[in-house]
Parts: sequence; C-alpha cells; structure tokens
Amino acid sequence: SCTSSPSCAIQPDAGPARVDAFFAPTDAPASDANLDNDCGPLDVVFVIDVSTSMGGAIGALRSGIRDVWDAASRLSPDARFSLIVFVDDALAVNGCAPFASVETLSLAFDQWQSFCASNESPVSRAENFDFPENSLDALQLAANACAFRPDATRVVIHVTDDRFLEPPSRFSGAIPAQYAYFEVAESYVASELRVASFHDEDRYPEGFSAPYSGMPGLVAATRGASFSLPAVVRGELNMGTAIRRFIEDEYCTPFIF
Repeated sequence: SCTSSPSCAIQPDAGPARVDAFFAPTDAPASDANLDNDCGPLDVVFVIDVSTSMGGAIGALRSGIRDVWDAASRLSPDARFSLIVFVDDALAVNGCAPFASVETLSLAFDQWQSFCASNESPVSRAENFDFPENSLDALQLAANACAFRPDATRVVIHVTDDRFLEPPSRFSGAIPAQYAYFEVAESYVASELRVASFHDEDRYPEGFSAPYSGMPGLVAATRGASFSLPAVVRGELNMGTAIRRFIEDEYCTPFIF
C-alpha cells in the first residue's frame, strides 16, 4: 500500500522465497521539532559471538564502552543496555535485564571475553568444533527476551566473525538451529529494531550487509549500519566510536516502513 511513497522501496522479485511483500524501511529525517534531545528512551542490546576467535573483538568493545554509555546517557538519561551472547546456542545475560552501570556492563564484557577461551557454548556448554555460529537464534532471542520500551529508539549491536545456519541444520553438539532468516528479518522490521552489525564484510556478508535468499540483509532491512570486524581487530576502526556515532544518528530518527 505504500509503493507510491518515495519513503518506501520494494525489493526486486528474487524467486519463491517469502519476499514478495518484504519492504525495506526508510529512516526519515527528524523534524526540527524533535531535535531537542527529548525523543524518548533509548534501548540498546549487544548480541555478541563469544566463540574462541572473538576475544580481540570483545576487548575492543570493552575498551570503548564508556564512550558509548556516556553518549547514550546524554541523549536519554534513562538509556538501557542489555546483553545476549552466543556460540552454537544463545544466552540472555541476566534475562536481558538492563545493566545498572557502565562498570557492571564492563565487568560482563570482561567475563565473556575470558569465556571465549573455553571453546564452549554459553547454555549447553557443548564443545564448539564447527565454524558457523548461531547469529539468527541469538538475534531472535534479543527480540523475544528483551523488554524494549514501546516508545524507545531500539538498537541492536550485532558482533560476529562467522556465518550462520538455518533449520533444519545443527551446530556442534547437535544443537538445532531454530529460526530461519526470513523469520528474524520480519521480526526485526515489525519490532523496529535497528541493526548495527560488525562482521566480516568480505567473507561472510550474506544476511548482514548483503542479501540472503533473495531478501535484503538485516542492515538494509532495518536501515542500520555495517562495519568491518577485521578492521576493528586490526586497530583500523574504533568500535566504541562507530557505535556511538550510530546511536547518535539513529536517536530522534523515526523508523518508517
């Protein structure tokens, strides 16, 4: 019904997948009346791969988290930060309850950075012996388990260095993939969750910064942002600065289908 509007862009037909009615939302510029830093709450959820290779990336995030926290608090004094971690299964840390302070959030990053050395998954503690990790179920857990406030700007910071699997595939330890890509994408658009994804844009872009099965990647679907995780690990991109700028850009910007 909105195809005549310049704010909407229908995706080209890509075959039999459930994409015929999938629209990429558009971020509309905030009106002058909304540029007073009084645009409601700000809810941020980190969805982070804690597999063996992710220690450096989590360390980079840990070093910049105070900058992110302070910037979010300047925009919205009651900004909330929560955490989902995953390998082959996914865990909502503290039930996805918001952290009380930047110190407690920093401590959580320290703990999960150490966990990377275990080569296990966070729920089953099954040994991780394959390369795909379960981004999809972790992202869907964020949508289902985290109490996003109705009028909040909702931001999901996704961090992984690997690709994902869909049902009926299984990960290490016979852990089943639960959600298909289209389910996660539709859920994020419907819930107005904006994704900033740090991933390997060269080796594993599909579903994140590139289309997947004929559907737009999550970054395009939610009008989010894509960042090179290898550049973060090499010290060429400051993760804290990138996240801060993304949050500042998205706050006061309506999420429009």
